[in-house]
Amino acid sequence: MIGGDLYVAQSTPYGIRVMVGDVRGKGLGAVSAVSADLGAFRYAADEVEDLPRLVTQLERALLREGGRRGGQQQEEGFTTALIAEFSTDLETVRMVNRGHPPPVLLDAHGHAMLLEPSEEAPPLGMSDLGVWSAPVDSFPFPAGSTLLCYTDGVTESRDATGRFYDPVTRLPLVLGRRARSGAPLAPGQVLDMLIQDVRRHSGGRPQDDQAMLALYRAPAGGEPAPPVTLS
Repeated sequence: MIGGDLYVAQSTPYGIRVMVGDVRGKGLGAVSAVSADLGAFRYAADEVEDLPRLVTQLERALLREGGRRGGQQQEEGFTTALIAEFSTDLETVRMVNRGHPPPVLLDAHGHAMLLEPSEEAPPLGMSDLGVWSAPVDSFPFPAGSTLLCYTDGVTESRDATGRFYDPVTRLPLVLGRRARSGAPLAPGQVLDMLIQDVRRHSGGRPQDDQAMLALYRAPAGGEPAPPVTLS
């Protein structure tokens, strides 16, 4: 069945904004929720100045969609989401994480760091159960770095012994000498290597939907390309 993984990137008056998410469930209900999430993001990303208000707009859109669908989708529908915003000088990435797998920051030499939220927060669409704070966390985004975002189909892939895939451990090994030599890897190359390694880990066919997004900041004076490249 069709899954509910989603991603969207948009250049806005407040900088480049990105969302990666995973809607609960599959089939046409998930497609409808994905459409609501993407539409809400496309509109709100251009209209609101700060990430907390953007997240509030997304929350409201998902609750409205759940109300229209009713039943179990209204009671249990939710979306895990990572919402990111790059400063205009690209030196910093600000994030709100609503129950989503934390992204990995790869530096120019292939070293990996997990960007975990300072506080845990539930997925979007669960505000009827209570109110939680979701702080905006800021991280450096140095030139030559790649921000790698993904859904839980990546991190919940298991090997024959039941061990989950760990991108922080695996990616430096996968990128290997190419990254350590300083030769830049294009975002598409990073994703291809990640896809292949997840398949090796899980023994072939993906066990769940997998969405991946790589955002690369080119070094100053580097190759003629957009300052942030998406794949």
